Amino acid sequence: MKDSKEHLGTIALGYLWNQPVQQLNSMLLSENPEKMSPELISAMRKLSPKEKHALKSAITGIFADEISRFFTALDDALERGEMFDIHESGHHFSEHLPPWKDRFSYFDKEGNPKAA
Repeated sequence: MKDSKEHLGTIALGYLWNQPVQQLNSMLLSENPEKMSPELISAMRKLSPKEKHALKSAITGIFADEISRFFTALDDALERGEMFDIHESGHHFSEHLPPWKDRFSYFDKEGNPKAA
């Protein structure tokens, strides 16, 4: 990755999209019960598969919206000259959006792992 803006966008995408969605998936599958409170474990066991899917869809929608706002705000600020200038190729941060369509994203819109 030669473009520093693409590199920064990829790092942000990893931390703001891939990592939280992975944590959400792990929580819904109760993969690390030692890191979960007894109340959370109890709540996860009570949810049906449809309810877990609805919860995951809602939370990934929130993540996607917030990431979109973040990248758009960075682009707008750069265009106004208000922030640091990472400018080698002229690409915008928002080209990483929507996050599930980015080639660096591990998850689709619903928060499910992308096919390899």
